[in-house]
Amino acid sequence: MAGTPKDTIKTRQIAILAADGVDAAALKDMKAALTTAGAQCKLIAPHGGFIKDSKGSETLVDMSFLTAASVIFDAVYVPGGEKGLLNNADAIHFINECYRHCKAIATDETALLDETYAAAKFKKGGVAAAGIVTGKNKAKEFIQAIAQHRFWEREKNDKVPA
Repeated sequence: MAGTPKDTIKTRQIAILAADGVDAAALKDMKAALTTAGAQCKLIAPHGGFIKDSKGSETLVDMSFLTAASVIFDAVYVPGGEKGLLNNADAIHFINECYRHCKAIATDETALLDETYAAAKFKKGGVAAAGIVTGKNKAKEFIQAIAQHRFWEREKNDKVPA
């Protein structure tokens, strides 16, 4: 993995974690940016079928947490408005595993990240840890993080169960 080209995200598998109430614009914009750059995106939700976004539109779920594992993805994105994931142990575990495996993680809001075991490691002195992208309209930074593939400096920090 250390020798993986660091200039593209083509063919990289990106998990998008979402639930009912997800921010419609954030989901659409990030997914468009990622697919335009060549990545493959899969929407992971607490259940199969469809989820309703913040505008009431339905979006097809590709996998539920019961059928998806973080190890098959190269990065994870959590759009804002995902309040349905705040108390979802599967979503928290998914993010913890991605963190422990040194993958890029992006979120529009930090609420879900604050619930994870690794929350203390996401921010150090107000600066995001390597490979963690937070805030709206951060597609460019997230794409750059995914291109790096892994953030090995996180591997040496405190161990997070995964």
